Amino acid sequence: RSGLKAEIGIFFPMLILRVLENVLQPSFLQKMTVLNLLEKISQDPQIIIDIFVNYDCDLDAPNIYERIVNGLLKTALGPPAGSTTTMSPVQDLTFRVESVKCMVRIVKSMG
Repeated sequence: RSGLKAEIGIFFPMLILRVLENVLQPSFLQKMTVLNLLEKISQDPQIIIDIFVNYDCDLDAPNIYERIVNGLLKTALGPPAGSTTTMSPVQDLTFRVESVKCMVRIVKSMG
């Protein structure tokens, strides 16, 4: 089980958070896939708690929960003013709405 924790600690940031944190030039399909995955994960309160306890509370592990929340927040806020992006306005709005939905689910699951 500890081996799986280490693998998740490596692959989750590389595959999921890298896409989530890319605000300026995301692939629409990749980002929507990640947002849908996070929405499914956030429906189970135990998964959210396990991520927080096993990663963010462990000094030797990456802060996955923190990065998920920060990535969702950055996505909800959209690209910085004056920056160039590859997204259409409809895609940007879709990202914003989906990221807010994920954040709401995470907050509800923690309650």
